[in-house]
Amino acid sequence: MKKEFNFAGKVIAERNIERKVIVRDDGVISWKMVPGDKLNFYLEERGKRTYLFTQRYRIAVAREFKLGKTAEELRRYHKWNRNRRVDKTVEKIPMYIAYIKREEIA
Repeated sequence: MKKEFNFAGKVIAERNIERKVIVRDDGVISWKMVPGDKLNFYLEERGKRTYLFTQRYRIAVAREFKLGKTAEELRRYHKWNRNRRVDKTVEKIPMYIAYIKREEIA
């Protein structure tokens, strides 16, 4: 699949939220929402959000994509080689965007 770094909008990542069961000393069971261990990636274009993929939570990746990255920023970033986990994520993004674009046409 070809690299697809020509898109309008930005790629953002959000940490998922999980429900956790809490049992108090008196036996009362309740639920609590806690941050999960996965990052969900989305392509946000013209106010529309499209799911791309999910990967394991890594703080460096979460910080990098928290505010979103445009196509130009991603094009420049993959050559920095500062953080291997972020680099691998940036390498995956074009493949998923190409897949989404192909599915929209079909």
